[in-house]
Amino acid sequence: MDNIIIVIKSSQLCCLIVFLQLFFLSKSQYGGIGCDKNPLFIFGDSTISRGHDGKVTSFRADYAPYGITRGNLNVSRFTNGYTFTDYLVEAMDLNKTGVLGDFDIAQVFPGGGYNFAFGSAGILPQTGKAYGTTFGLDQQIIMFRDALKDCYLNTPQNISEEIVHCLMKATFVIAVGTNDYIESTVRPHLYNIHPNSTFDFAYALIQLLRKHLEDLYTWGARKFLLFQIGPLDKYPVHSVMNSTADEIIQQITTFNTELQSMADELSDDLPDSFFYIVKTYLIISELIESNNEMPDKNNDTDPCCEVKNGTLLCAPNGQFCEDTTTYMFWDALHLTEPAHSYLAKRYCDEKSVCSSSPIAFSYARAHSRPRPTYLAHCLILLLTLLYFPPRL
Repeated sequence: MDNIIIVIKSSQLCCLIVFLQLFFLSKSQYGGIGCDKNPLFIFGDSTISRGHDGKVTSFRADYAPYGITRGNLNVSRFTNGYTFTDYLVEAMDLNKTGVLGDFDIAQVFPGGGYNFAFGSAGILPQTGKAYGTTFGLDQQIIMFRDALKDCYLNTPQNISEEIVHCLMKATFVIAVGTNDYIESTVRPHLYNIHPNSTFDFAYALIQLLRKHLEDLYTWGARKFLLFQIGPLDKYPVHSVMNSTADEIIQQITTFNTELQSMADELSDDLPDSFFYIVKTYLIISELIESNNEMPDKNNDTDPCCEVKNGTLLCAPNGQFCEDTTTYMFWDALHLTEPAHSYLAKRYCDEKSVCSSSPIAFSYARAHSRPRPTYLAHCLILLLTLLYFPPRL
């Protein structure tokens, strides 16, 4: 009988020890910088920019009718209201200040994330320069690294492990490449590789993008959300691109195929990394061809707003459609808010990436897993003594 009791006590003790280990592991020293939720770092172009591009580039949306649906957002997006990332932040229940607002980066970075995306940005450094100063993907990553150094890594407090843990929980969103294709057809003299060489141009873009992603990985990024390029042959912008619809389809399809291959390779090459693809091309193509998700849509070819001559953007204080739910495109390049809403809903319905629970991201494993605290060890020792008091 005594042996049976000892076995039962041993079993109970093992379960209790495992519980305490997991409990104190989850209550470890991490989270002191606001990483109880998963930060969102956004890089790319105007399709996901929060609109902080003013005055340094002519490619900006800080005027009416941009943001008109949301009461002219303080820093307008390139649409009439919300974008994909606005909806993603809401779905993940994150702090909107850093990702969506205009603020001092040091206030919440990195615990609250930040949106580095910039209108007219591209993968190639020359993309967007025709509009003035542009912060391409390379410059955005430099800004991210500088902020990381300035805000935390160079401070006296030894919190680098917390930062690493925070970044491993974060989602890094990258939507870029559209402007490279548009501008390379409009201004081919700025590019060494002509876009008509479909594979060569896509390969050059993907190789540079890969280098940037590996750079982010070096700085702690583990979970990446990559956007395909949308079906530009169906966008109003196709009218200014010096390519036929078939050529545009071939170019974009080649890039998106190479993007998937790169993501698969990086997932294998970079330990603990995870790459997800937003299938923008497929989702938007289906949305254009069907009215099931936007039942009021009756125009999927023209922009809702009056487009300024010689640009892709709305004319300042120009006219716009009365009901944005009937239009797919806001201007010649960007979707309306209802289309952004569907894109986000479609992706969030299929992926756990939109969950705000840290458990959903437990696969972003830390290289140095935090050990149970000193208090946990003391309690485990105490319980062991209570269950098995020493014989005197």
